[in-house]
Amino acid sequence: MPYVVGALGSRPAAKGFGRNQRGSTGGREPKGMQHAIDTATGDPACGTLDSLRTFDEIEWAPNGEWCQECEAIVPFI
Repeated sequence: MPYVVGALGSRPAAKGFGRNQRGSTGGREPKGMQHAIDTATGDPACGTLDSLRTFDEIEWAPNGEWCQECEAIVPFI
């Protein structure tokens, strides 16, 4: 089952950071601890009760500050 990134907040995306859902560059990127979010249910893998913003355009493949509990449940490639 696919997972995407969820985070407590967001910041303006770095120049050239992917494309948003409308196809234009820019938008927002995750800020702070990143979690694996189940695309079917919208639930975080680790079960955190924090109110997370979901980034549907970013696949779960952390490259920075990620939740180690999510990583243990949903390893990334």
